[in-house]
Amino acid sequence: MKKLLYLAIPALLMTACGEKKYSIEGKTTGEYEGKTVLLQNNEGETLDSCVVADSAFAFTGGLEGQSVYQISVERTKVPVLIQNGAVITADLTQGPAEVTDNGGLNDQYNIIANNIFETSKSINEKAQKLMAEGKTYPEVLDSIKPDVNAMLDIYRKGIEENKDNIVGAHILGMVAREFYTDRTQLDSV
Repeated sequence: MKKLLYLAIPALLMTACGEKKYSIEGKTTGEYEGKTVLLQNNEGETLDSCVVADSAFAFTGGLEGQSVYQISVERTKVPVLIQNGAVITADLTQGPAEVTDNGGLNDQYNIIANNIFETSKSINEKAQKLMAEGKTYPEVLDSIKPDVNAMLDIYRKGIEENKDNIVGAHILGMVAREFYTDRTQLDSV
């Protein structure tokens, strides 16, 4: 009986404490039916995979700390920020795809990424309008400089406000890829 008790106590403790896991539930369009969805790290290594059934897919697992992965199915690649305990929804039925997690890392990232996207779009529209008006390239650059600085401030603020989580690191990586398109340049920094 004592042996049984010794075996039962660790099992009960593990069940009571519960292993913190993340879960990702996703939906796709019918074109992906039967296709394999991959959960990959930045090096392209596959952490998990599943097959789309009834326009849906799901991943569950556990990992140490926080990490950025990609949900990848054929040509579609979507970043997903994962930490244990996260319940993540990935909607691949629209473009751009949307990844949410009830106020978690992905939602924090989405706010920053949307601000960057809208600011970038505004800068591009302003530059095109100025060029259509006959402004020279240096004049256009001079005119959009305050807007570019405002966009850089969004990056800076996003990194600063998230320096204690993976969101800040992911944004820093975005900036690095913008300015260092050659991986060897980035590795040397």
